[in-house]
Amino acid sequence: LACEKSQTAVTLAADRWLENKLASDDNFCSDWLWMHNRWRAQGDPCRRLRIQSKRSILKEALELRGLTSLPRTTPFVLRMPNWLGDVVMALPLIRAMRAGRPDAAFTIMAQPGFVELLKRLGLGESWIELPSKNLAYYWAIFRERARYPQTHILFTNSIRGDLEARILGAPQRFGLVRQGHPRPLLTDNLELPTDFDLTQCHQTHLWEKMLRRFGLEESIDYTPFKWTSATELSDQTIVGLICGTENAPEKRWPVEHWRAFLEAALTAHPTVKFRLFGTLRDRALTTVIAQGLDPQRVEDWAGRTDLLEFADRLVECKAIVCNDTGGMHLANALGVPVVALYGPTNPVRTGPIFCTHKIIIQAPDATVTGGGTMASIATERVLEGLKEVL
Repeated sequence: LACEKSQTAVTLAADRWLENKLASDDNFCSDWLWMHNRWRAQGDPCRRLRIQSKRSILKEALELRGLTSLPRTTPFVLRMPNWLGDVVMALPLIRAMRAGRPDAAFTIMAQPGFVELLKRLGLGESWIELPSKNLAYYWAIFRERARYPQTHILFTNSIRGDLEARILGAPQRFGLVRQGHPRPLLTDNLELPTDFDLTQCHQTHLWEKMLRRFGLEESIDYTPFKWTSATELSDQTIVGLICGTENAPEKRWPVEHWRAFLEAALTAHPTVKFRLFGTLRDRALTTVIAQGLDPQRVEDWAGRTDLLEFADRLVECKAIVCNDTGGMHLANALGVPVVALYGPTNPVRTGPIFCTHKIIIQAPDATVTGGGTMASIATERVLEGLKEVL
């Protein structure tokens, strides 16, 4: 090889020789590809989420080819959770995986309502919107097999998600196994020990343990995402209220408490506008809460936004007062300060994880890991929390 007598120069020259040889000789190319697959370079499950081979000369190799970054060509699939809050808690881990495997093309598999949000956050190269749950569900999944994924990582724990992964055909299917819940369709897993206390581990940290098992070395970055709103930001101070919950009525602060809080907050903060958020199903709650109050200062946005518009409106807010719900996690991920109310649920496990101002108010009859009633949270305590973030 005509090159300098250094390890880096010899390696790069050998790589270039091999590239030319592969391009010029079909037989050599097929033989080499067979051996490459047999050697399973980068294929060890315990090393899958990092670049293992020739990392030391990656910078020089890119410069030689006139590249600033590796082409993302190695196909991975990430199966996202089904609830917004869980999706948001997985985002720092996707960011870390993308840093650890800069050569990987990530296909994000998610509920249709989440895909546009994840696109705006720049977390994938391609997308699979999960189909409607009907008789044609698995046929729609089968038609995605032509993507030929090499590795399928599941943030879900369901048989449905495991069967999706098996149908897509990735030879590596990674997930988390809890005691008493076997997952035979996975090829590799992190099995939690019998004495592992889930109540003491945040969901993001639990998934991190799984990804470390598969070779992730990158540190987890909890910096909020930058979000450019499609609407013009208001000069007025706006406080958002998320009064409903996605899936559990017992997680809601009672309507009469929200009403009392809002009446007191309007008096305590005379220049602040309050904006009520929620889904169409929450409209019955927000209508009662806003009834008779000044519509110039209390806006009812429940049921009026899709997820992207919701995010646009969240970043307009100076703070969010909310139940433990997906909107709380989204606001936290976008850098909006939150005052989060926890009763029966566990803030150790599902608290806001991103590094921005957050105040967690637990029910006085709750333990550190939850178990309290939302009605026991006093209006005065929530007013104090709002004053602190403002």
